[in-house]
Amino acid sequence: MGCDPTTICRFIDKYKKTGKTENLPRSGWPSALNDNEKNALINEQELRNTTFRVFPAS
Repeated sequence: MGCDPTTICRFIDKYKKTGKTENLPRSGWPSALNDNEKNALINEQELRNTTFRVFPAS
């Protein structure tokens, strides 16, 4: 798999204990963006990376 066996063991243990593989909420400042806003930013950046690439002149 290309992963450290310790990481895999922790992942499996976490799933056995919680039934989930997601991280639990942590204390601290709440996120400034919700999931939809984060996805919109990611999509916009991916579009910019593929659409506006500048190639050097030959």
